[in-house]
Amino acid sequence: LFLNSNSHNNGRRVGGGGHGMYMMGHDNILDGGSWYNNPYYGIQIYSSDSVTGVPSTIEDDNIVRNARIFGNGAGPTTGGGLVLGTGHRNMAYNNLVYDNDGLGISSCCGGTNSVIANNIIDNNRGSGVETQSGISSIKNNIISNNDAAVTLWYGYGGNKIQYNDFSENGQGNTVIDNAGKINTISNNLVSTPLYVDRAAKNFKLQSTSPTIDKGTTMTEFNVDVDSIKLALEERKK
Repeated sequence: LFLNSNSHNNGRRVGGGGHGMYMMGHDNILDGGSWYNNPYYGIQIYSSDSVTGVPSTIEDDNIVRNARIFGNGAGPTTGGGLVLGTGHRNMAYNNLVYDNDGLGISSCCGGTNSVIANNIIDNNRGSGVETQSGISSIKNNIISNNDAAVTLWYGYGGNKIQYNDFSENGQGNTVIDNAGKINTISNNLVSTPLYVDRAAKNFKLQSTSPTIDKGTTMTEFNVDVDSIKLALEERKK
C-alpha cells in the first residue's frame, strides 16, 4: 500500500528521464498523493524483457485511486499521466489527471480488463484516455480540454466507453475508433462540466453542473480491497 505519497521532479528533462512511479508487480494499491513534474509518466505500471519484449513480471490487479497526477511529460521521449500497462484487471479511479505534456490515462501493452472510471482528466496534450488493449471499461469520467477525448488503437475490441462527459476536446468530443473491432460506445454526454474554479485546479462541480447524476453504477468495482491488504500483510509474515 502506497498511501498519500508524493513523487516529483525525478530524472532530467534533457538527456534522461524518470517516472514518478514505475510499478512492476501485482496487487498493489496506490491511494492518494501527488505525482507531478516527472519527465516521463507520473505513474507507469509496466514491464518488458529487454530482449524478448514480453512482460518479465506479472502486473495484475493493481489499483491507482484518489491521486493527483499532473505536469508530467516533456522529457526526451513521450510521457504523460498514468499508464495501466502489461497487466490485467488494473484499475484507475477517482483521480485528477491534468496538465500533462502527453496523454492523460492509457490502458496498453496487451493488458486486459482494465477499469478507468470516475476520473477528471483535463488539459492533457494528447488523448484524455487511450487504449491499446481489450475488454476495458472506461466509464463515468469527465474528459475535458485535451487534444482528443478517447482514442482506441491497435485492433483490440470488447472495450466499453460509456457514461463519460466530453467537453472542449481538440479533435472533437467523440471517440476516435482506430481499433477496427467491436467496442461499445454509448450514453456519453457532451456538456460543459462547470468546475468550481478550473484555473485554480478546483475540479469540484458546481451545483448546476449537467454532469451530476449522469453516471452509472460501476459493477466493475468488485475488487475486495480489504482482502488485498490482508494478503499483503500475510506475505510480510
